[in-house]
Amino acid sequence: MMTIKRDTNWRGRTWAWVVGVGLGLAAASGQSFCAETSSAAPVSKTLIVLALDAHAPVPLRTTFQETPPTIIITFPRQRVTGALPEHSAVGGGAIASIAARYDSRTSSQSKRFLDSIRIVLSGPYQYQVDSQAGRIVIEIQHPASIRSTSVEVGLNGGTVIGGVGQRTMNERFRAMQEALASATPTPWTLQLTSELEPGSSVASSLRRASPSINARAGATQGSAKASTAPVMSTTLVRRWTAQTRPPWPGATAWWILAIGGLIAAAGAWLLARQDVLGTFVNRQASRGANPRLASGVLLVDELVWRAFEQQGYQLVIESALTQPPLGTMRVIIKDGDKSALLFVGNGPFFEKHTVERFVQAMRHAGVERGFLVAAGSFTVPAQRMAKAHHVTLVAREQLTELLTLGARSEYFTKQLEQQHAKLEEARSTLRQYENELATLRRQRNEASWYLGEERAKSAKLELELEQAGQELRRQEADLQRWEQEAASLRKQWEESQWYLGESHARVRHLESQLSDLQGATQRAEAAERAKNEAQWYLGEAHTKREQLEQELAGLRERVEQTVSQEHALRETLAALKQELEALRAYGERRAQIRVRVDEARVELFNGSDDPVFSGSPRDLSASGIGLDTDQELPTLPSFRIRLHVPSQEPIEFSAQQVWQRSSTDTTERYHSGYQWLELSDSARARMTQLVTQLIDTAQTSSSS
Repeated sequence: MMTIKRDTNWRGRTWAWVVGVGLGLAAASGQSFCAETSSAAPVSKTLIVLALDAHAPVPLRTTFQETPPTIIITFPRQRVTGALPEHSAVGGGAIASIAARYDSRTSSQSKRFLDSIRIVLSGPYQYQVDSQAGRIVIEIQHPASIRSTSVEVGLNGGTVIGGVGQRTMNERFRAMQEALASATPTPWTLQLTSELEPGSSVASSLRRASPSINARAGATQGSAKASTAPVMSTTLVRRWTAQTRPPWPGATAWWILAIGGLIAAAGAWLLARQDVLGTFVNRQASRGANPRLASGVLLVDELVWRAFEQQGYQLVIESALTQPPLGTMRVIIKDGDKSALLFVGNGPFFEKHTVERFVQAMRHAGVERGFLVAAGSFTVPAQRMAKAHHVTLVAREQLTELLTLGARSEYFTKQLEQQHAKLEEARSTLRQYENELATLRRQRNEASWYLGEERAKSAKLELELEQAGQELRRQEADLQRWEQEAASLRKQWEESQWYLGESHARVRHLESQLSDLQGATQRAEAAERAKNEAQWYLGEAHTKREQLEQELAGLRERVEQTVSQEHALRETLAALKQELEALRAYGERRAQIRVRVDEARVELFNGSDDPVFSGSPRDLSASGIGLDTDQELPTLPSFRIRLHVPSQEPIEFSAQQVWQRSSTDTTERYHSGYQWLELSDSARARMTQLVTQLIDTAQTSSSS
C-alpha cells in the first residue's frame, strides 16, 4: 500500500511538471499555427421563372435525377394546364434543355394537363425551388466560369421565352404513321421481335437502323414475343381462319391509295436524287426489265433494295423471275451470310404457294435464308411455311416503316448540308473577326508587355517572400524538433530517477516484509494457542445450544397445546353465545301472547305453487306461528305462509323456521315454530289487531 501511494504521488507530480512546461513553452513562443485556407471559388446564379396564371402558390414536389442531372418539378394531378412543346433546347450555360410531360389521358389538340417539367442541367449544381403566387422560381448555383442566363417559361400561354425546340423528324414520321393507321380499317402498330428469327416480321438489324422503330417496338415487345407469327395481328388471324364473312371491300382500295401515296413520295425523292433515278433506269435498261411488272412495283422494289443497302447489305447477283411470283430476286450478303431478297408486289393477302415458290427460287440460287417483301399481309400457313424455311416476311406495315428510312435519311442529309452552309458562313464571319482580333491582340500585347514587367517584379517579390516564409517555417520546425529532443532527454532522465527510487523502495519493502514475516510467525503461534482454546469453548457452546434447543422444543409443544386449548375455548364460547341467543329468542317468543284458533287455516309454501302443509295452526302470536304436523317439514331459509281467518281476507307473509322437534309421546307428530320476516308496518299492525281480537273473543267466551 505504501509503494502504490508513493507511485501515485510521483506520477501526479510528473504530470503537473509536464503540463507546466507545456504551458510555459506555449506562452514563450508568442505565436500560433493555423491551417492555410483558400478563397472560395466565385459562384454565379441562373434563374428560371415558370409563369403561372394563379393568385396563390401552387403545391408541388421536387426531385433530382443524377444521370443526367435533371430537376423534376411534379405538379398536382390535373391542376395545371399548358401548351408547351414537349422538348425545348435552351443550349449554353447551366441549362441544357427543358422538357414538359403531359397527362396521357388528355387530348393533344388543345391545352393539356401538365404532369411535370424536367430541367436538364449541364452538371450536378445546387438548386432551390420556390413556389410563389403566380410563378415558380428555380435558382441554380454554378461556377462563375459557366455563363449565367435567365429563362422565363409561360405555362398559361404555352410559350417558352429563351429557346424553343423544333419537332424532330421522329415525331413527324410518327404522326404520319399514326394518321395512316387511323385511316385503315385495322389500325395496326408495328410489332418487332427482339431477335432475328426465321418467320419473324423484320430482323433486329432493321430495328437498329431505325430509332423510331425501336421506340415503338419496346412498348409491344411482350406481345411480339408471345406470338410465333407477329406479322399479322390476332384480329386478322381470326378473320382469315374463321372464314365467316368476306373482308371489308374498301380495305384493298385504301391500301392501294396508301401505297400510291408512298410511291408518289418516293418518286419525288428520286427526282430530287437524279443519281439514284439514273442508276435505276440504267440498271433496268441493262438487264431488261420484266415487261409484266408495273413501273410502280419496280420503283418500290428499287426503294426496298436501297433500304437494305443502307443497312450494310451488298449485292452479289440479281435475276428476274419469269414465273410467279414475278419480280427481281437479289442475292445479298452481310457479315459473310448470304440471303435472298424479293418484292412480290401489291395484294390483300399472300398465300402459302407464294412462299413455296420463293423457297424454290432460294434453293435454286443456293441460299438458305431470305427476305420476302410484299405490300399486303401473309396468311398463317404462309407464315408457318416461312418460319420452317428461315424466311423473314416483311408485310405492309413493316414495308411502310422500311420505306420511310430512305426519306428520313435524305431529310437528315439535307439538314446536314444546310448546317454545313451555315457553318461556312460562320467561318467567313469568324475570319473577319479574326482580322479585327489580330489588331486588338497587338494592342493587348503592348499593354501586356508593361503588365508583364510589373508582374515579373511582383512575382520576384512574392518569390522572395515565399523563400523567407520557408526559411522561417524551417527554423520553427528545427526549434520544435530541438524542444522535442530536450523533452525526450528530460523524460529519459526522469525515468532513470524513477527506476532508481523504485529499486530503493523495493529493498526497503523487502526488509519490512521480512520483519513483518517474523512478527507474523509469532502471531501465528499465539493464534494457534488461541484457536485451541476457542475450539474448547466452542464445544461447550455446542452442548449448551443442544440443551437450549431441547427446552425450546418443549416450550413449542406447550405453546401449541395452549393454542389448541384456546381455540377449543373460543368454539365453546361461540356455542354458548348461540345457545344464549336461542334462549333469549325463545324467551321472547314465549313472552308473546299465543292464542289457538281452530277455525283458522294455514298454507305453507316452499317456492312452488303446491303447499307443503295445509291445516290448522297450533297457536298464533304477533311475532310468529306454531304448527303441528304428522311429518317433518323441510328446513329452508324462508317460507311463504298464507293465513285464512273466517270473515277476513287471507294474509300472506314470509317466515323463517326457528325450531322443529318431534313429540315425546308415542304418536309420530312434529312441532315447529316460525317467525315473521320483514313485516311491513301495516301487516304487523294487522297481525297484532287479529291476535288481540282472537284473545278478546277467547276471554269473552270463557267468562260467559
